[in-house]
Amino acid sequence: MTDNVRYRDFSGTAEPVRFKIDNDVFEAPAVLPIPVMQELVNVADRMKNLGHDSAALNAIVEVFNVILTDASARRFGERIASKSEPIGIRQVIDIMMWLLEAYGLRPTEPSSDSSTGLPGESDGTPSVAGALAVG
Repeated sequence: MTDNVRYRDFSGTAEPVRFKIDNDVFEAPAVLPIPVMQELVNVADRMKNLGHDSAALNAIVEVFNVILTDASARRFGERIASKSEPIGIRQVIDIMMWLLEAYGLRPTEPSSDSSTGLPGESDGTPSVAGALAVG
């Protein structure tokens, strides 16, 4: 029997997630509960249909109410409704995408084509254009 025990401390000591809009600093916890993270991903996915789904906008605002600390959520809601210092939809979308990254989630976008070939070479066969004819 060995005295060598494998041990790793997974305790979190991360700082809260913060972002600034004008003179307001908004704060969210360093770690989100998994169900909240799932909702964040779902809302990010729904953001693709903002023009066609009015409920998506309400869902975005609700996610901020869930993610942000109480004081930050209250101020964020005030700013969204404000006529004198509003937070615009583009800012909200940018913040949502940044939050996804800050919490280690990737924005849900279609994957890019990883092929290094030319656009017309999609069948997987090698190109012989410019090769000398043998014979």
